[in-house]
Amino acid sequence: MRKLEQRILRKPRLTQSSIADPDVDAPSCGRIIVIGELNLDQPRALQALHKILTIYSTEPEGSTPMTFVLTGNFTQHAVMAGGGASGGSVEYKEHFDALASVLSDFPALLQSSTFIFVPGDNDGWASSFGAGAAVPLPRKPVPDMFTSRVRRAFATANAELPDNSKRCPGEAIWTSNPSRLSVFGPAHEIVLFRDDMSARMRRTAVRLRSSTTDAEGNRHEKPTSNNNDDDDDDIDMEATLDSTDAMEVDATKGAEPSVPHDVRTARKLVKTMLDQGYLCPFRHAIRPVHWDHASALYLYPLPTAMVLADPTAPPFCVTYEGCHVMNPGAVLVAGRRGVGRWVEYELGGTGRLRECMF
Repeated sequence: MRKLEQRILRKPRLTQSSIADPDVDAPSCGRIIVIGELNLDQPRALQALHKILTIYSTEPEGSTPMTFVLTGNFTQHAVMAGGGASGGSVEYKEHFDALASVLSDFPALLQSSTFIFVPGDNDGWASSFGAGAAVPLPRKPVPDMFTSRVRRAFATANAELPDNSKRCPGEAIWTSNPSRLSVFGPAHEIVLFRDDMSARMRRTAVRLRSSTTDAEGNRHEKPTSNNNDDDDDDIDMEATLDSTDAMEVDATKGAEPSVPHDVRTARKLVKTMLDQGYLCPFRHAIRPVHWDHASALYLYPLPTAMVLADPTAPPFCVTYEGCHVMNPGAVLVAGRRGVGRWVEYELGGTGRLRECMF
């Protein structure tokens, strides 16, 4: 497997432009492109996907990424539970037909890359009875009856390959949630998981009272009130104390920069999940689990990398205990019109957040 990895992932031959500029490195084909929540019922999301695929289709031949990971929810709402004459199934299939039309514009990528689709809670069939609520984990992939047009696009692109072509044709894999991606045997193991874990943790968080200690060593707890104004004052006071402590630390330790809030949130999320070695650290009433298949949710031993597609958390790329965790967020950046975001992961290395205008 090591020899096969070195042969497949070797860098392509340098072009005249790269020889003239030695600082420019040729892109590697051992890349995994992770695209966050892709709502197919939003035209702007399809435009962002088209722009991202355009960027990688213009790269030199032989350096196209190995894998594209597209995560749900593929619809903003649980269309399968919407009712109506068609029960939402016809509308749901039309969204994937629109996705197939976008993918058909890039036959070179369909011929050389593997596209992996990870479902969310709003995708069929589980959403037909969950109506957008948390469905039991692990859950099955999107049924084949809705993705036939996408598979046909891959079959059409691979039919154009010459008969003497030695490279492996591209394919579309509709996987379960969660799932594990093994690359070159046990060399690289990547866990793919789609869940709104950050929002669920905030809903079940416990806020403790702040306590003070007097000169005699007695602890005095600050009284709490049911009034919302008092709660706001407590939060503001705690924030002021935290900022004051941070200023004192900066003054004593040589003005060390404070950690941004998004980075602290990402660290807490990753540490909570990896320390427990379990993808669903919630009560059964909050996040149900199929106990017969609960072994798929364990993270022991830790994988090489993990994709946690959580649009409720800030996008990040964090390494903890040798496991590199990536969260691309949603493909559409909130508050910024015409901006798409995704994660580019170098196999065996680290990921980086990328953005584009469309």
